[in-house]
Amino acid sequence: MEKQNVPSDERDEREKRDELDLVQVVKVLLKRKWLIVAGTVLFTLAAGVLTLLLPRVYESKGFFQLSQGTDVDITDLKDIQDIFKEEKPGTMMDVTMMKDTLMNNILSSSGPLMVKTVYLPDYKKYLSQFTNPRLFLQFIEMMKKSGDNDLKNLRPNVRTADDISQWIEPVYAYSKSDTKELGQIARDAENFVVGVFVNGEGHSPQNAKTFVSTIGAFIKDSIIYGKLENYIASELGRSQTEFNKYDNFIINDEFKLKQLSEKRDDIREILKRYPAAQESMKSRELFSLEANGHRFLSPLIQLVGIESHMADINEDLSRSRRNKAVAGLKLQFFQKVKEISASETFSGPLLDKSLELIQTVSTDQANQGLSDDIVREVKNDLNVDFNNFVSFREGMRFISGPSLTERPIHPRKALIASIAFVLGFFLFVFLAFFLEWWSKNKKMIVE
Repeated sequence: MEKQNVPSDERDEREKRDELDLVQVVKVLLKRKWLIVAGTVLFTLAAGVLTLLLPRVYESKGFFQLSQGTDVDITDLKDIQDIFKEEKPGTMMDVTMMKDTLMNNILSSSGPLMVKTVYLPDYKKYLSQFTNPRLFLQFIEMMKKSGDNDLKNLRPNVRTADDISQWIEPVYAYSKSDTKELGQIARDAENFVVGVFVNGEGHSPQNAKTFVSTIGAFIKDSIIYGKLENYIASELGRSQTEFNKYDNFIINDEFKLKQLSEKRDDIREILKRYPAAQESMKSRELFSLEANGHRFLSPLIQLVGIESHMADINEDLSRSRRNKAVAGLKLQFFQKVKEISASETFSGPLLDKSLELIQTVSTDQANQGLSDDIVREVKNDLNVDFNNFVSFREGMRFISGPSLTERPIHPRKALIASIAFVLGFFLFVFLAFFLEWWSKNKKMIVE
């Protein structure tokens, strides 16, 4: 396409007009310079005053350790990968079985580079508990009622699970480079969570720190409560099953004893009816052979065998009765704990009341007929289990933070002042040109 030739006179006219327009702009800016300068300064100062009036927002951060799970050593996991390459299992089933065996062996051993971890599916289950906004607000109110003065001014705006999720970030045990090196077992290795980063905001440094501490306490309480619920439900079902199982053992053993007792009485009657035969059979062999090939014990030997069998059954019966009593006592305990859990939403009260209930096992009137060793055994088992929850609670803690920062993150004074300066400058430049245009055209507009 050919260029259109612009006449030199027209081109000169355009350049002259552009120069005139630029000169007019400069003249207007110089004429209204004090308006622009003063307006920009005032606008910036107004924004500065506004930042002084805005509430200060401080941020606190911390790393919360979830000390539940398995000790995992990445160097040992890499050794599994090397064994995989050397063995070269044939079928997929062989691969799965070998991997499971090796993983179980490694995860049950100790090593030099250990970290406490939580299996990812368990973490996701916990996440649904400690991102519940209703429970979170109830937890804060419970802590306030317990006398925690640091929480009296804490009123977080929480409506959905996302509002809580934004404060929590999981930390995985292995990086992407680690899982690449682990190769075939990377899917297992990357499924471990070490803990969570927690961040929160407040209108004072102490308020922000208290808020982060409260989130950590809520995470701990939610996880323990979930584990307690699972434990109570599991033990309640197991105790009921054990109670029914040993009750059936008792029924069967008592039936066997009844049968053996009747047979013993019948044999005794036979021996009474034939006293002479009884004397003559004492010197005979234990077995007598009939023409049809069957062998029968003598009545006296049968009587000894029955008595011995009954002694064994009585021993089993005594053991079953004891085990039934133990299961029944645990069943009774966990039924009461289940009732407590129906009214308690948080692990602290539930755990404390459960520990108190353990101490009443020996003084409960319903258990007065039980032997002391049964009551002591049940109390010891329950104390071990519930003290494990206490230890678990103590193991979950902040190992970094919550931080106490003195510099607010909002409002950002420098950024606000810079934006105000730029906006003020352009606003008053526009105003300067508008006033210039108005001064030239107001007579025409009025007419």
